[in-house]
Amino acid sequence: MKIKTQAHLARCTIDGTPISLPEKQPIDLEFSTIDTGGGFKDPILDFLFTLDLEKALEDSADYDIEVTLQNPNTDRQVSFLYSGPLQKGEGKQVEVNGRLKDAGISREVIGFMLQLLR
Repeated sequence: MKIKTQAHLARCTIDGTPISLPEKQPIDLEFSTIDTGGGFKDPILDFLFTLDLEKALEDSADYDIEVTLQNPNTDRQVSFLYSGPLQKGEGKQVEVNGRLKDAGISREVIGFMLQLLR
């Protein structure tokens, strides 16, 4: 099963610093897993979003990023941690393009993604 969808980025912190976000900041999501009928095997969540940052960050360094997603149709939220690089965009923009897989994806994140299907 493969799902491409969007959610809202409700909160984001980079190395413990909260990032100011516009209302309804989009985040592109792609969730794939093998549905075994009794559960899910080998889940993968790819995500992509762009941020406008006041402070310049190193392009190739890894950062600890905490992300909170919100379902655009409900108030339901889910959070996860990711450690990885940021890619410089235009001006003060940076792009976060990450992947969670296997033990890095909690049951709450899987449930959130399945709820987005409904």
